[in-house]
Amino acid sequence: MADKKLKSLNEWNQERFQKLKVDSNQFNGISCPDCGSELIDSEPGVLFLSDPPKKSIKCIKLECNYTGYRLA
Repeated sequence: MADKKLKSLNEWNQERFQKLKVDSNQFNGISCPDCGSELIDSEPGVLFLSDPPKKSIKCIKLECNYTGYRLA
């Protein structure tokens, strides 16, 4: 087995933090059930530990303001 290059905890955390910054308030490819616009994950860093796990979503269209949850 070849030696595996491991990342330090600091490197790992830095990479994940950068990814979270990029992913914040990104469109998620789900259409709003009220107006049909694309929804965003409104709190991308939060995972609700329900069964099954969920993420909060919202419509950013001013006339709509739909909020809800999607399965994670």
